[in-house]
Amino acid sequence: MRGRRLGTALLVGLTGCSATGPVPAPPPSTVGRTSASPTDVSPPVPDEVRVTDPASLRAALAAARPGQTITLADGRYSGRPARGGDDGDEPGRYMITTSGTAAAPITLRGSRAAVIDGDGPGGGYVLHLVGASHWVLRGFTASSGSKGIVLDRSSHDVLDDLHVTDIGAEGVHLRDSSSDNVLSSSEIDHTGVKQQGFGEGVYLGSASSSWGRYSGGQPDRSDRNQVLDNHLHDTAAENIDVKEGTSGGLVRGNTLDGDGTAGQNSADSWIDVKGSDYLIERNHGVHTAAASEPADCARGREARFCSGFEVHTPIEGSGARNTFRGNRLEVDAPGAGIWLQHTAVDRGNVIGCDNEVVGAGAGPYATNHYSPLGCTP
Repeated sequence: MRGRRLGTALLVGLTGCSATGPVPAPPPSTVGRTSASPTDVSPPVPDEVRVTDPASLRAALAAARPGQTITLADGRYSGRPARGGDDGDEPGRYMITTSGTAAAPITLRGSRAAVIDGDGPGGGYVLHLVGASHWVLRGFTASSGSKGIVLDRSSHDVLDDLHVTDIGAEGVHLRDSSSDNVLSSSEIDHTGVKQQGFGEGVYLGSASSSWGRYSGGQPDRSDRNQVLDNHLHDTAAENIDVKEGTSGGLVRGNTLDGDGTAGQNSADSWIDVKGSDYLIERNHGVHTAAASEPADCARGREARFCSGFEVHTPIEGSGARNTFRGNRLEVDAPGAGIWLQHTAVDRGNVIGCDNEVVGAGAGPYATNHYSPLGCTP
């Protein structure tokens, strides 16, 4: 299923859940013009670079400059000969390490038939942005990698109308203080094909147990990211996992599917929220119960799918002040539509009465032991 084209893009300066949506996208490339200033003594940088094979793609990414558009010809760009990095430790098959600017972002674009390949679900990250801000990734397919698209220390990027599929672990991972990014109108499916317990479709931030590895032991402040109008299905773990330490994001208009949930590593819902100050609204989740699924949600029985949305509080201050509005949750499972860990009940989380919940065995809203929760008009 192809996503709808993005008519809006990055919301610069988003401060929290009061946002009404992103602002217009960066202007399209101006093919045939140059971006050099009159005082620039270096040769002008062409606005468009067309690539046709792995070597030319790697060269174009390394030489990218603000305002440039890199266009992928249809075909498969194998990650085997194009491994990123020179020290052998870099997991990315294709790396992006330069930045555009707010006025002149860099665009990497192609059709769905332009497939960037990570050399297998046990290979490397398909595409790895490291300290790379103000990029627009649009239209192409990222396939067959240990992770799909990973952003580290990269902000103000737009990932639009992409297809991410056949991934060993997470599909799209924004981590190490990657903030103010937009993932929109994309399809993400068949994640966790090698590591089911880490097969999230979208992963925002890092678990606190990984902060020493990714953020110097400090909270991973991957804040104000937006996940808009995507189709997520056949993910072995949650469709969307919002980690502790992150805040101020927006999750809106996504189509969610719990049928691929494997029930490992406590992943048993469409969206798991451990961050704070998120607005989760107008998403549509559908789950079709399988005859092999357990009749209850006891963790020891590894329930494959239990509740629609869950809020957890793994560390002090997490899972607070999140708002759920206007979601349609077709749960068809023994849990609740929206479930809050008991420690999250008094942390300012708001469950709107305009959420529509059907097929939830424990009722629309609940906490531990499925004690019912009320909603806010």
